[in-house]
Amino acid sequence: MSTKRPFIPPARRALLLVAALAAGGCPDGSARVPPHTAPVQPPPVQVVPPPAPSAPVPSEADLAWQAAHGAEVRGEHGAAIELYRKAEALTRDGERLADIHYALAVLQADPNNPQRNLDESRAELQRFAAASPDHPRGREARVIETLIDEAAQVRTESTTMRTELDALKVEVASLKTRLDEKEKELAGIKKVLLQNKTKP
Repeated sequence: MSTKRPFIPPARRALLLVAALAAGGCPDGSARVPPHTAPVQPPPVQVVPPPAPSAPVPSEADLAWQAAHGAEVRGEHGAAIELYRKAEALTRDGERLADIHYALAVLQADPNNPQRNLDESRAELQRFAAASPDHPRGREARVIETLIDEAAQVRTESTTMRTELDALKVEVASLKTRLDEKEKELAGIKKVLLQNKTKP
């Protein structure tokens, strides 16, 4: 027995077709299968590194310290001492002040320094110890101060010996003068004796 499809007017068929397409199906009523597509990959994230921190601008005290150290390395003792004095006046950091006093002490005690001054070197070592009692170079500073004290003692003893030697030279010269006088007196006495001996 054949079944007849109901007659659907063209206008209604068009509406049904549009409705089926809107519902995601096919005109024959089957489900519409979406085409297979690859998942959408998100764009790669670009990590921008943070900007490098800018170097701190050196202070006037830092510049004076660097200039003094450079002069010291070049062996310019006078310029280095002057620049360290400038850095000392500008510095407020206790550790840096201790380093400046230590550098000045070494420069003042350096035998290659034409204006060597051991008394000033000892004074700088004392300022160094007062500025930073626990400084890592404290032991070296005490050794240098001891050597300066020993050198000062030797210098004092040398001065004393030189004074005594000068006094001895004066005494020897005086004794030589007296000896010459005695020799003259002896020669006169000898002459008189010889004259008396020749008389009848």
